[in-house]
Amino acid sequence: MNVLIAIDSFKGTLSSIEGSNIIKQAIVDSGFQGEVIVAPQADGGEGSLDIVKSVLGGDYIDVEVMGPCLTNIKTHYLMVGDKAYIESALVLGYMLNDGLTILNRTSEGLGMVIKDAIIHGTSEINIFLGGSCTNDAGLGMLYALGAKFYDEDNKPLYPLPEIYNSISRIDIEGLYLYKDIKINAIVDVNNPFTGPNGASKTFAKQKGATNEEINILEEGFAHLVDVVKKQFKKDIGNKTGYGAAGGISMALNHFLKAPLIKGSEYFIEFTNLNNIIIEVDFVITGEGKLDKTSFGGKVVSSIIDLAKKNNKEVVLIVGKSDLSSEECTRLGINHLIVVNQEEKDISVLKKTAKKDLYNKSLIYFKDFL
Repeated sequence: MNVLIAIDSFKGTLSSIEGSNIIKQAIVDSGFQGEVIVAPQADGGEGSLDIVKSVLGGDYIDVEVMGPCLTNIKTHYLMVGDKAYIESALVLGYMLNDGLTILNRTSEGLGMVIKDAIIHGTSEINIFLGGSCTNDAGLGMLYALGAKFYDEDNKPLYPLPEIYNSISRIDIEGLYLYKDIKINAIVDVNNPFTGPNGASKTFAKQKGATNEEINILEEGFAHLVDVVKKQFKKDIGNKTGYGAAGGISMALNHFLKAPLIKGSEYFIEFTNLNNIIIEVDFVITGEGKLDKTSFGGKVVSSIIDLAKKNNKEVVLIVGKSDLSSEECTRLGINHLIVVNQEEKDISVLKKTAKKDLYNKSLIYFKDFL
Protein backbone atom coordinates (compact mmCIF):
# COMPACT_ATOMS: atom_id res chain seq x y z
CA MET A 1 0.00 0.00 0.00
CA ASN A 2 1.33 3.44 -0.98
CA VAL A 3 0.18 6.87 0.16
CA LEU A 4 0.48 10.34 -1.34
CA ILE A 5 0.67 13.45 0.86
CA ALA A 6 -0.41 16.52 -1.12
CA ILE A 7 -1.41 19.22 1.35
CA ASP A 8 -1.65 23.00 1.30
CA SER A 9 -0.11 25.17 4.01
CA PHE A 10 -1.77 25.60 7.40
CA LYS A 11 -2.06 29.36 7.12
CA GLY A 12 0.01 31.25 9.66
CA THR A 13 1.36 28.13 11.39
CA LEU A 14 2.93 25.57 9.04
CA SER A 15 4.11 25.62 5.44
CA SER A 16 2.96 22.82 3.15
CA ILE A 17 6.51 21.43 3.16
CA GLU A 18 6.69 21.42 6.98
CA GLY A 19 3.21 19.92 7.33
CA SER A 20 3.90 17.23 4.73
CA ASN A 21 7.08 16.09 6.49
CA ILE A 22 5.34 15.99 9.89
CA ILE A 23 2.49 13.86 8.53
CA LYS A 24 4.96 11.57 6.78
CA GLN A 25 6.88 11.05 10.04
CA ALA A 26 3.65 10.27 11.89
CA ILE A 27 2.68 7.69 9.24
CA VAL A 28 6.12 6.04 9.38
CA ASP A 29 6.00 5.99 13.20
CA SER A 30 2.53 4.41 13.08
CA GLY A 31 4.08 1.25 11.64
CA PHE A 32 3.13 1.80 8.01
CA GLN A 33 5.21 -0.41 5.70
CA GLY A 34 4.41 1.07 2.30
CA GLU A 35 5.89 4.01 0.40
CA VAL A 36 4.99 7.54 1.51
CA ILE A 37 5.27 10.05 -1.34
CA VAL A 38 5.43 13.72 -0.39
CA ALA A 39 4.34 16.37 -2.91
CA PRO A 40 3.58 19.65 -1.07
CA GLN A 41 0.99 21.81 -2.79
CA ALA A 42 -0.10 25.43 -3.01
CA ASP A 43 -2.71 27.41 -4.90
CA GLY A 44 -0.88 30.71 -5.25
CA GLY A 45 -1.08 31.54 -1.56
CA GLU A 46 1.63 31.34 1.09
CA GLY A 47 4.28 28.68 0.61
CA SER A 48 4.14 28.79 -3.20
CA LEU A 49 7.66 30.13 -3.58
CA ASP A 50 9.22 27.50 -1.31
CA ILE A 51 7.69 24.73 -3.40
CA VAL A 52 9.02 26.23 -6.64
CA LYS A 53 12.51 26.56 -5.13
CA SER A 54 12.43 22.98 -3.82
CA VAL A 55 11.83 21.75 -7.38
CA LEU A 56 13.71 24.26 -9.57
CA GLY A 57 16.37 25.70 -7.28
CA GLY A 58 17.29 29.28 -8.13
CA ASP A 59 18.28 32.22 -5.96
CA TYR A 60 16.27 34.37 -3.58
CA ILE A 61 16.61 38.08 -4.29
CA ASP A 62 16.19 40.32 -1.25
CA VAL A 63 14.41 43.63 -1.71
CA GLU A 64 12.98 46.41 0.47
CA VAL A 65 9.58 47.72 -0.62
CA MET A 66 6.43 49.43 0.61
CA GLY A 67 4.47 47.09 2.85
CA PRO A 68 0.67 46.83 2.81
CA CYS A 69 0.40 49.23 5.76
CA LEU A 70 2.49 52.02 4.19
CA THR A 71 5.76 51.23 5.94
CA ASN A 72 8.84 49.67 4.37
CA ILE A 73 9.37 45.92 4.70
CA LYS A 74 12.09 43.50 3.67
CA THR A 75 10.98 40.63 1.48
CA HIS A 76 12.28 38.43 -1.35
CA TYR A 77 11.40 36.77 -4.62
CA LEU A 78 12.96 33.91 -6.62
CA MET A 79 15.04 34.07 -9.79
CA VAL A 80 15.53 30.86 -11.78
CA GLY A 81 17.61 31.73 -14.80
CA ASP A 82 15.83 34.68 -16.38
CA LYS A 83 12.44 33.81 -14.86
CA ALA A 84 11.15 35.52 -11.74
CA TYR A 85 8.70 34.02 -9.24
CA ILE A 86 6.94 36.38 -6.84
CA GLU A 87 4.68 35.36 -3.94
CA SER A 88 2.24 38.13 -3.10
CA ALA A 89 1.76 36.76 0.44
CA LEU A 90 5.42 37.59 1.15
CA VAL A 91 4.77 41.21 0.16
CA LEU A 92 1.16 41.72 1.24
CA GLY A 93 0.40 38.80 3.54
CA TYR A 94 -1.78 38.63 6.65
CA MET A 95 1.24 38.56 8.92
CA LEU A 96 2.38 41.94 7.53
CA ASN A 97 -0.81 43.71 8.64
CA ASP A 98 0.09 45.98 11.55
CA GLY A 99 -3.48 47.02 12.29
CA LEU A 100 -4.06 49.66 9.61
CA THR A 101 -7.64 49.62 8.34
CA ILE A 102 -8.24 47.69 5.13
CA LEU A 103 -9.39 50.93 3.48
CA ASN A 104 -5.82 52.23 3.74
CA ARG A 105 -3.77 49.18 2.77
CA THR A 106 -1.94 49.09 -0.54
CA SER A 107 -0.47 46.61 -3.01
CA GLU A 108 2.18 49.14 -4.07
CA GLY A 109 4.96 46.89 -2.77
CA LEU A 110 4.05 44.19 -5.28
CA GLY A 111 4.62 46.63 -8.12
CA MET A 112 7.98 47.55 -6.61
CA VAL A 113 9.02 43.88 -6.54
CA ILE A 114 7.98 43.50 -10.19
CA LYS A 115 10.18 46.49 -11.10
CA ASP A 116 13.11 45.01 -9.19
CA ALA A 117 12.75 41.70 -11.04
CA ILE A 118 12.86 43.57 -14.35
CA ILE A 119 16.01 45.39 -13.24
CA HIS A 120 17.53 41.94 -12.58
CA GLY A 121 16.92 41.00 -16.21
CA THR A 122 13.82 38.82 -16.07
CA SER A 123 12.00 37.98 -19.28
CA GLU A 124 9.09 36.26 -17.52
CA ILE A 125 7.39 37.03 -14.21
CA ASN A 126 5.18 34.49 -12.46
CA ILE A 127 3.11 36.04 -9.68
CA PHE A 128 1.43 33.84 -7.09
CA LEU A 129 -1.73 35.54 -5.84
CA GLY A 130 -3.33 34.58 -2.54
CA GLY A 131 -3.11 35.24 1.17
CA SER A 132 -3.03 39.03 0.84
CA CYS A 133 -4.31 41.37 3.55
CA THR A 134 -5.10 44.00 0.91
CA ASN A 135 -8.32 44.67 -0.99
CA ASP A 136 -7.24 47.49 -3.31
CA ALA A 137 -7.94 45.95 -6.75
CA GLY A 138 -4.23 46.06 -7.49
CA LEU A 139 -4.29 49.80 -8.07
CA GLY A 140 -1.39 50.30 -5.65
CA MET A 141 0.64 47.84 -7.73
CA LEU A 142 -0.27 49.69 -10.93
CA TYR A 143 0.67 53.00 -9.31
CA ALA A 144 4.16 51.67 -8.55
CA LEU A 145 4.45 50.63 -12.20
CA GLY A 146 3.55 54.07 -13.53
CA ALA A 147 -0.25 54.22 -13.73
CA LYS A 148 -1.86 57.47 -12.55
CA PHE A 149 -5.29 58.14 -11.12
CA TYR A 150 -7.30 61.38 -11.27
CA ASP A 151 -10.55 62.75 -9.88
CA GLU A 152 -13.15 64.66 -11.89
CA ASP A 153 -11.17 67.91 -11.41
CA ASN A 154 -8.08 66.22 -12.87
CA LYS A 155 -6.41 66.19 -9.46
CA PRO A 156 -3.95 63.28 -9.01
CA LEU A 157 -4.92 60.69 -6.40
CA TYR A 158 -2.94 58.13 -4.42
CA PRO A 159 -5.00 54.93 -4.86
CA LEU A 160 -6.21 53.74 -1.48
CA PRO A 161 -9.62 51.99 -1.32
CA GLU A 162 -11.19 54.69 0.84
CA ILE A 163 -11.10 57.17 -2.12
CA TYR A 164 -12.00 54.85 -5.00
CA ASN A 165 -15.37 56.54 -5.49
CA SER A 166 -13.40 59.69 -6.38
CA ILE A 167 -11.47 58.13 -9.27
CA SER A 168 -12.66 59.52 -12.58
CA ARG A 169 -9.83 58.63 -14.96
CA ILE A 170 -6.95 56.15 -15.14
CA ASP A 171 -3.81 57.04 -17.10
CA ILE A 172 -2.03 53.84 -18.19
CA GLU A 173 0.62 55.37 -20.43
CA GLY A 174 3.34 54.48 -17.92
CA LEU A 175 2.38 50.79 -18.12
CA TYR A 176 3.49 50.55 -21.75
CA LEU A 177 7.05 50.12 -20.47
CA TYR A 178 6.04 46.57 -19.50
CA LYS A 179 4.28 45.50 -22.69
CA ASP A 180 7.13 43.18 -23.73
CA ILE A 181 7.47 41.50 -20.32
CA LYS A 182 5.61 38.20 -20.06
CA ILE A 183 3.61 38.08 -16.82
CA ASN A 184 1.57 35.13 -15.52
CA ALA A 185 -0.91 35.50 -12.67
CA ILE A 186 -1.40 32.29 -10.69
CA VAL A 187 -4.65 32.72 -8.73
CA ASP A 188 -5.95 30.85 -5.69
CA VAL A 189 -9.68 31.43 -6.28
CA ASN A 190 -12.05 31.86 -9.22
CA ASN A 191 -14.31 34.50 -7.63
CA PRO A 192 -15.41 37.55 -9.65
CA PHE A 193 -14.40 41.16 -8.95
CA THR A 194 -17.71 42.40 -7.49
CA GLY A 195 -21.02 41.06 -6.20
CA PRO A 196 -21.94 38.62 -3.41
CA ASN A 197 -19.14 36.25 -4.45
CA GLY A 198 -16.66 38.99 -5.26
CA ALA A 199 -13.40 40.02 -3.60
CA SER A 200 -14.90 42.35 -1.01
CA LYS A 201 -18.04 40.46 -0.01
CA THR A 202 -16.31 37.08 0.18
CA PHE A 203 -12.81 37.69 1.54
CA ALA A 204 -12.56 41.15 3.17
CA LYS A 205 -14.05 39.98 6.46
CA GLN A 206 -11.26 37.45 7.02
CA LYS A 207 -8.83 40.33 6.40
CA GLY A 208 -10.33 42.19 9.34
CA ALA A 209 -12.88 44.39 7.56
CA THR A 210 -16.03 45.49 9.35
CA ASN A 211 -19.42 45.28 7.63
CA GLU A 212 -19.29 49.02 7.00
CA GLU A 213 -15.82 48.74 5.46
CA ILE A 214 -16.96 45.83 3.28
CA ASN A 215 -19.77 48.00 1.92
CA ILE A 216 -17.34 50.85 1.22
CA LEU A 217 -14.99 48.44 -0.58
CA GLU A 218 -17.81 47.01 -2.65
CA GLU A 219 -19.05 50.48 -3.61
CA GLY A 220 -15.52 51.50 -4.59
CA PHE A 221 -15.03 48.39 -6.69
CA ALA A 222 -18.41 48.92 -8.38
CA HIS A 223 -17.32 52.48 -9.17
CA LEU A 224 -14.09 51.15 -10.72
CA VAL A 225 -16.17 48.82 -12.88
CA ASP A 226 -18.04 51.86 -14.21
CA VAL A 227 -14.81 53.84 -14.80
CA VAL A 228 -13.20 50.96 -16.70
CA LYS A 229 -16.35 50.33 -18.72
CA LYS A 230 -16.59 53.99 -19.69
CA GLN A 231 -12.90 54.53 -20.42
CA PHE A 232 -11.77 51.15 -21.78
CA LYS A 233 -15.07 49.64 -23.00
CA LYS A 234 -14.56 46.49 -20.88
CA ASP A 235 -16.77 44.96 -18.20
CA ILE A 236 -14.55 43.69 -15.38
CA GLY A 237 -17.27 43.15 -12.77
CA ASN A 238 -18.16 39.51 -13.31
CA LYS A 239 -15.06 38.08 -14.92
CA THR A 240 -13.99 34.78 -13.33
CA GLY A 241 -10.86 35.01 -11.20
CA TYR A 242 -10.86 38.81 -10.87
CA GLY A 243 -11.54 38.56 -7.12
CA ALA A 244 -8.20 36.92 -6.26
CA ALA A 245 -5.85 38.68 -3.82
CA GLY A 246 -8.25 41.54 -3.20
CA GLY A 247 -8.69 42.14 -6.92
CA ILE A 248 -4.99 42.25 -7.89
CA SER A 249 -5.77 39.59 -10.49
CA MET A 250 -8.05 42.09 -12.24
CA ALA A 251 -5.25 44.65 -12.51
CA LEU A 252 -2.76 42.09 -13.80
CA ASN A 253 -5.08 40.64 -16.40
CA HIS A 254 -6.90 43.75 -17.62
CA PHE A 255 -4.09 46.30 -17.50
CA LEU A 256 -0.95 44.14 -17.91
CA LYS A 257 -2.47 41.37 -20.07
CA ALA A 258 -1.33 38.62 -17.71
CA PRO A 259 -3.25 35.35 -18.22
CA LEU A 260 -4.96 33.99 -15.10
CA ILE A 261 -3.82 30.47 -14.23
CA LYS A 262 -5.64 28.39 -11.64
CA GLY A 263 -3.10 27.93 -8.86
CA SER A 264 -4.09 24.47 -7.65
CA GLU A 265 -3.93 23.09 -11.21
CA TYR A 266 -0.61 24.85 -11.79
CA PHE A 267 0.97 23.05 -8.82
CA ILE A 268 -0.64 19.70 -9.64
CA GLU A 269 1.12 19.86 -13.00
CA PHE A 270 4.29 21.37 -11.53
CA THR A 271 4.66 18.49 -9.05
CA ASN A 272 3.60 15.78 -11.56
CA LEU A 273 0.64 14.64 -9.45
CA ASN A 274 -1.33 13.33 -12.42
CA ASN A 275 1.27 10.58 -12.81
CA ILE A 276 2.15 10.08 -9.15
CA ILE A 277 -1.45 9.50 -8.06
CA ILE A 278 -1.76 6.46 -10.31
CA GLU A 279 0.81 4.64 -8.17
CA VAL A 280 -0.80 5.18 -4.74
CA ASP A 281 -3.71 3.63 -2.88
CA PHE A 282 -4.99 6.70 -1.09
CA VAL A 283 -4.36 10.44 -0.95
CA ILE A 284 -3.87 12.79 2.00
CA THR A 285 -4.63 16.45 1.48
CA GLY A 286 -5.38 19.29 3.87
CA GLU A 287 -5.17 22.93 4.90
CA GLY A 288 -5.50 25.16 7.94
CA LYS A 289 -9.23 25.82 7.87
CA LEU A 290 -11.90 23.89 5.99
CA ASP A 291 -14.92 25.97 4.98
CA LYS A 292 -17.01 26.71 1.90
CA THR A 293 -14.25 28.87 0.36
CA SER A 294 -12.08 25.72 0.27
CA PHE A 295 -14.12 24.60 -2.71
CA GLY A 296 -13.72 27.76 -4.82
CA GLY A 297 -10.74 26.43 -6.75
CA LYS A 298 -8.35 25.89 -3.84
CA VAL A 299 -5.96 23.01 -3.22
CA VAL A 300 -8.17 20.60 -1.29
CA SER A 301 -10.98 20.72 -3.85
CA SER A 302 -8.58 20.15 -6.76
CA ILE A 303 -6.84 17.25 -5.02
CA ILE A 304 -10.17 15.68 -4.07
CA ASP A 305 -11.35 15.98 -7.68
CA LEU A 306 -8.12 14.39 -8.92
CA ALA A 307 -8.45 11.55 -6.39
CA LYS A 308 -12.07 10.92 -7.43
CA LYS A 309 -11.01 10.82 -11.08
CA ASN A 310 -8.46 8.13 -10.21
CA ASN A 311 -10.74 6.22 -7.79
CA LYS A 312 -8.55 6.92 -4.76
CA GLU A 313 -9.77 7.38 -1.19
CA VAL A 314 -9.13 10.76 0.41
CA VAL A 315 -7.95 11.55 3.93
CA LEU A 316 -8.35 15.24 4.71
CA ILE A 317 -6.32 16.78 7.55
CA VAL A 318 -7.31 20.31 8.64
CA GLY A 319 -6.59 22.58 11.55
CA LYS A 320 -10.26 23.46 11.95
CA SER A 321 -13.47 22.60 10.10
CA ASP A 322 -16.59 24.69 9.63
CA LEU A 323 -18.30 21.96 7.58
CA SER A 324 -20.60 19.25 8.91
CA SER A 325 -19.81 15.55 8.44
CA GLU A 326 -22.69 15.36 5.94
CA GLU A 327 -21.19 18.17 3.87
CA CYS A 328 -17.79 16.46 3.94
CA THR A 329 -19.24 13.18 2.72
CA ARG A 330 -21.12 14.95 -0.06
CA LEU A 331 -17.92 16.66 -1.17
CA GLY A 332 -16.08 13.34 -1.49
CA ILE A 333 -14.06 13.38 1.74
CA ASN A 334 -13.76 9.78 2.95
CA HIS A 335 -11.85 10.48 6.17
CA LEU A 336 -11.48 13.74 8.11
CA ILE A 337 -8.89 14.58 10.78
CA VAL A 338 -9.39 17.87 12.63
CA VAL A 339 -6.24 18.86 14.51
CA ASN A 340 -7.66 21.55 16.78
CA GLN A 341 -11.32 22.51 16.59
CA GLU A 342 -11.08 24.99 19.47
CA GLU A 343 -10.91 28.72 18.72
CA LYS A 344 -7.38 29.81 19.62
CA ASP A 345 -5.26 32.84 18.82
CA ILE A 346 -2.77 32.22 16.01
CA SER A 347 0.15 32.97 18.35
CA VAL A 348 -1.02 30.14 20.62
CA LEU A 349 -1.56 27.72 17.75
CA LYS A 350 1.92 28.36 16.35
CA LYS A 351 3.54 27.17 19.58
CA THR A 352 2.00 23.70 19.42
CA ALA A 353 1.16 23.35 15.70
CA LYS A 354 3.88 20.82 14.87
CA LYS A 355 3.23 18.66 17.93
CA ASP A 356 -0.56 18.78 17.48
CA LEU A 357 -0.39 17.79 13.81
CA TYR A 358 2.02 14.94 14.55
CA ASN A 359 0.01 13.55 17.47
CA LYS A 360 -3.38 13.67 15.73
CA SER A 361 -1.91 12.09 12.59
CA LEU A 362 -0.12 9.36 14.55
CA ILE A 363 -3.22 8.39 16.52
CA TYR A 364 -5.37 8.29 13.39
CA PHE A 365 -3.01 6.32 11.18
CA LYS A 366 -2.27 3.71 13.83
CA ASP A 367 -5.92 2.65 13.46
CA PHE A 368 -6.42 3.55 9.81
CA LEU A 369 -3.42 1.70 8.41
